Amino acid sequence: MGRRVKNDNTRRVKGEGTIRKKGNGYEGRITVEVNGVRKQVSVYDKSQRVVVEKMQELRKKRDDNYYIENKNITLEEWLKEWMRVYKKPYISPRTYQGYVEKSNSLFGGVSNNKRSKTTEKSKTILEHLGNMQLQKIELYHLQKFISDLQNEGKSPKSLRHYYSILKMCFDDAIMCRHISLNPTRNLKLPSMRRKELNIMTKEEQLVFEGFMKKYRMGTAYIVLVNTGLRAGELSGLTWKDVDFENKALYVRRGMQKITTYDDEFNKVKRERKVTDVKTENSYRVVPMLDKVVRILQEYKKKVQAEQEELAELGEGFKEDDFIFKTKCNHPITSEYLRKTCQEICKSNNFRKVGIHELRHTFATRSIEAGIDLRVLQEILGHASYSTTADIYVHILGQVKLSQMNRLEDYLTDINMN
Repeated sequence: MGRRVKNDNTRRVKGEGTIRKKGNGYEGRITVEVNGVRKQVSVYDKSQRVVVEKMQELRKKRDDNYYIENKNITLEEWLKEWMRVYKKPYISPRTYQGYVEKSNSLFGGVSNNKRSKTTEKSKTILEHLGNMQLQKIELYHLQKFISDLQNEGKSPKSLRHYYSILKMCFDDAIMCRHISLNPTRNLKLPSMRRKELNIMTKEEQLVFEGFMKKYRMGTAYIVLVNTGLRAGELSGLTWKDVDFENKALYVRRGMQKITTYDDEFNKVKRERKVTDVKTENSYRVVPMLDKVVRILQEYKKKVQAEQEELAELGEGFKEDDFIFKTKCNHPITSEYLRKTCQEICKSNNFRKVGIHELRHTFATRSIEAGIDLRVLQEILGHASYSTTADIYVHILGQVKLSQMNRLEDYLTDINMN
């Protein structure tokens, strides 16, 4: 018997794939996994060197998850799946509502291409790219869309909101092997100018608190401007959260009006809900000034007197009742606080006051009084020191300048003596 001759037409390339002689050229093959199924992908060229280069490209594509699942999925299809599967189950109802509202601004309503009021003048990304396959969307398409919106007058803040949603959406598409690269990478965005905070002067604050004392709900606004609580945190306070003896408020929950949506992102209902506070740092003890203690004690007496009339019906005063309620005896919400504040200010010929302005005003008075910034961070419930410093950097600058002027006056007095 003759010896069996080894076929030299097939050889390994670094242990990954094979190259063999085929006809007048060479064929390279490599095994990849698509949807859990192993398949072979081949390349052919007359030049062995070219086949080797193509094999290197194949290996790179395989390592970069190029051989992806569901190549035909469109942007609109993926957005619906992403929101329903990857967002809704893992975030709070309030946060999910924010995602849907931002998505509606960006995508014009992901259900049946219904367009929201905010996008009536501008074309949405779904109108541009909604039917386009995810894997075919490139940086150019998104950059053109962002640039068009910028030219139409969209604010840098809105564009950055859109970018954050798109980035997360495409990041998760990579994890699911729908695409191999995130097309938002290297997307250029307009720079954000620091927005000047609306803050009441000391004189304005005195006038504001003065006319607020005339109104039942005015107590809520005096508490806000003297504690720095968020509107939702104030709404969630019960009498059990008030420690008059130790002059402290315990922030444990919030009250929000939440909109729920079905899987097609259509509104189902809108209702008041007790929610967790914003972050872990938001669970905190907020000290009360003496005037806050007094005004809450007076307010509690009024509420107790009113509730005595309902005692016969079994609806008398309870310590676990929410402190602030509407005329219809419903817990108040942030929206109610904003609307009522504007109405009261208008009826007193006072300028429009945003509800968050009260928080900024409290922080400003605290900094002016010399309260340490780390203490203020804890009172406000910010997640980090840098957050507090970044928000109130201009106030800190003014305080520093004021203190330097005091130093200059002091040194001048020394020199004169």
